[in-house]
Amino acid sequence: MKRILVLSHVVFPVNNARVNRTIELVKELSNRGYVIELAACLGSYDYNNFSKENNVKISNLGDNFFHIYNSDDNIQKQNFFVKYLRLCVRPFFDLRDLELSYFSYKFLKKNRKYDVVISIAPPHALNWGISLFKTFNPNTVFKWIADCGDPYYKNPFHKYPLPFYFKFIEKWFCRRVDKIVIPVEIGKEGYFEEFHSKISVIPQGVDFKQFKLTPFVENSVITFVYAGAIYPGKRDPFLFLEFLCSLEYDFVFKIYCNNLSLLTKYKEKLGSKLELYEYVDRVELVNVLSKADFLVNILNEGTVQSPSKLIDYGLSQRPILNIDSKVLDKEKIEEFFKRDYRNSFVVPNLQDYSIDNVVDKFIECF
Repeated sequence: MKRILVLSHVVFPVNNARVNRTIELVKELSNRGYVIELAACLGSYDYNNFSKENNVKISNLGDNFFHIYNSDDNIQKQNFFVKYLRLCVRPFFDLRDLELSYFSYKFLKKNRKYDVVISIAPPHALNWGISLFKTFNPNTVFKWIADCGDPYYKNPFHKYPLPFYFKFIEKWFCRRVDKIVIPVEIGKEGYFEEFHSKISVIPQGVDFKQFKLTPFVENSVITFVYAGAIYPGKRDPFLFLEFLCSLEYDFVFKIYCNNLSLLTKYKEKLGSKLELYEYVDRVELVNVLSKADFLVNILNEGTVQSPSKLIDYGLSQRPILNIDSKVLDKEKIEEFFKRDYRNSFVVPNLQDYSIDNVVDKFIECF
């Protein structure tokens, strides 16, 4: 049976969409009989039980120096010199990316026994390290699949404009990879057209059997939930929250995200009507979502990404209100407040996200 290496920056206990995809993938590949090794920047967490239960070897990709967190999900303190150095070179290159590229290159140089290598991005720097390895070792025999949840060069959510030369780095990576996996068809627009023939669309996989929903009971006070990242000016709930501040009747709006500080002023205005929570694990989140009257989905600006939370929304079986960050459809919002869900968004083809179907498609790439 094929030996497969999966490279990721971090794994659990970090809780994000990339980690969820990685863990679901390696568990199911192992269930199919493949020999799996998962390499990531580890911390002090003990993975022995997970390794034994799932027959997955977990290895340390490298110890961070420039990155401020590893798989323990704790912010690591850095001295003034390191911070200053990072800031000085940031307009030209991110030292954290350079570090991760070195990690993936070094790991492959020491371990050449794989039939398939799957890299999980972002961060895309993992791909650059593999590209470097393949450049210096053109006769390598492993099949390389780059699983890219978001595009890189054409990603509209970059905090800072990328220097022009990253275009050539992106093309360099695309020439050396065997297959690029993206979660949605529209994501192809985030890649240069000359490489579209290498792209396969494979959505995030989820083990549906882990979710046990209780029958829904309508809340006495209408309750709705948003779960996901907030990108100010691109995908944010600020306009929606301003609208909620103008309402006089009762409601409960629960938000689960990793940057709650952006919402402090709205918490002060709305008080108990707005409940703020850090991310929780997927099983707990779907259970929370399933108890809401409806869910809020903020549409992405641009067309090259689709938020993975829509899978969780679909699994919860609750109505979904799509809103735009820039222009509110107040009439539709009022409908949802009246429990009229005729204009609810429905997640299409939910069964496509079953981990069984997803791994079948990955195996076709081998």
